[in-house]
Amino acid sequence: KRTLPGDAFSDMFIVGNQRRRQGNTEAIWVQEMEYNIPGGSSSLDQHRRVWVPYYSNVAGMIVADSLGGRGIGRIRLSSWVIKGLYKGNDMRNSVYNIKRDFYYNDPKNAKFGQKVIPLAADTLYKIVPFTTKWNHYLDADPTGNGAYKDLMMMRLGETYLLLAEAQFKQAKLTEAAISVNVLRTRANAAQVTISDISLDFILDERVRELIGEENRRMTLARTGTLIDRVKKLNFIQNATVQPFHQLLPIPQSEIDLNKDAVITQNPGYIR
Repeated sequence: KRTLPGDAFSDMFIVGNQRRRQGNTEAIWVQEMEYNIPGGSSSLDQHRRVWVPYYSNVAGMIVADSLGGRGIGRIRLSSWVIKGLYKGNDMRNSVYNIKRDFYYNDPKNAKFGQKVIPLAADTLYKIVPFTTKWNHYLDADPTGNGAYKDLMMMRLGETYLLLAEAQFKQAKLTEAAISVNVLRTRANAAQVTISDISLDFILDERVRELIGEENRRMTLARTGTLIDRVKKLNFIQNATVQPFHQLLPIPQSEIDLNKDAVITQNPGYIR
């Protein structure tokens, strides 16, 4: 509803608005989940658990719908995403899409209503900026280990980015810029021109659009950019990543099971 807080981007991920029949015109393939219904979940979705921080483990904070429900913060956004990825008034960086500020919400706590100034140790996984795409809360299961939010497996935004990537590889830079600008227009972000288009830029745009949705390692491995991107953007791993990390090791069990041919372990791993 127009009277409710949010924007066009955050609306796609609101519970009750993720399916096409509910009005989500960007949804292509949605895995439907339902609480307390046989077949309504499969091993319980873990996205909320890993993406929403463990704020409820901070004194003065309790699980709340407005904070995404109960998470334990196993994944956090990188400093590059938080500080350097978005420019201008990009809607995908709005307060509805990336939550940055926390306020003590336990009425029993003396700091109730005050802004949380986290301890250094809490900034690892308790009080950290996070994408709100996986926010989910049920009164009937407020501290559940899983979530029952519908899973948007495929949506229109990524198809434009895949199209732009294909056009770039065909040297159709004008067409690639047009494809990217479809998303940037929706996001109220500055338009790009052919001088902006590169594989690196398209990969940046994939983060702006698909953070928390895509399997990022798979994308970087597919495009052969994993090592370069880690060295450039990940200050924690940039000194330890090696060229052989482009590929994962082949499980020994798979090597042992193959009887008709020799499977050679990927370079760099113990044979």
